[in-house]
Amino acid sequence: MSAGVKTVRVDLGTRGYDILIGEGLLARAGELLRPLMKAGRSRVFIVADANVAELHGATLMGALEAVGYSGHLIGVPPGEESKSFAYLATVLDELIGLGAERDDLIIAFGGGVAGVACCEELCRVAGAADEVVLVSSAPSVAAVAEDLAREVDFFSVGTNDLVQYLLAVDRGNPRIAALYEPAHPAVVRTLDRIFKAARQHGVAAAVCGELAGDPVWAPLLIGLGAHELSMAPPAIPEVRFVLRHSTKVELTQLAQRALALSECAAIKALLADYSATKLKLR
Repeated sequence: MSAGVKTVRVDLGTRGYDILIGEGLLARAGELLRPLMKAGRSRVFIVADANVAELHGATLMGALEAVGYSGHLIGVPPGEESKSFAYLATVLDELIGLGAERDDLIIAFGGGVAGVACCEELCRVAGAADEVVLVSSAPSVAAVAEDLAREVDFFSVGTNDLVQYLLAVDRGNPRIAALYEPAHPAVVRTLDRIFKAARQHGVAAAVCGELAGDPVWAPLLIGLGAHELSMAPPAIPEVRFVLRHSTKVELTQLAQRALALSECAAIKALLADYSATKLKLR
């Protein structure tokens, strides 16, 4: 790998994968994909957030074309509404309509991150589903997390809607928006139950939403058991700094202390103090 590019291995056993971090990687997407392409294949399907596609889609498509690959873009509306099984079905229908086959590659492109999988690994678009991903913001998931973990391969938790659904608070309603409180003990304990079920059954767990990109909340999420955090690029430096200067033991202890608290103010103070202490090391 070129100088200045860092490789981070996410070890999930048979489901482990590498993350490449560095500048200019998007323009080199074609050459970086070569080792993943099956013999005789040249098609790449790109599933992208519409805003990200508008900003960076041309760079990615150009990088693919430069090495003889043909890119097919599938746009996904920005926001939380597209993060549902219903919209997943729409994407799968479009992939099938474009003639995607088991050995073709899919790039999930959004938020400054590009993830790659082959169709067979992602969803067996030419046959029965093999990889099943649960993307949810519904509190009911926590009540049956253990059962769901036996049936899926990946949890993705959307915190924005999870909080408002769990607390029955509409963030968009100015009369009650002040009651939207991620530090509510019910939220922390619900996340703990979801991640615990994922851990017990060897299921990877990710978090998207505002909390994932908050240096105050990221340590707690990792401490509770999240494997991945999805965030906008500007949020990465502070979150990365706090996590890099934390040990696994510290994060686990932070989570246990938060779970033992029963007041929102106490949980907020605990998390804010931990984050501030780490950021002072800069």
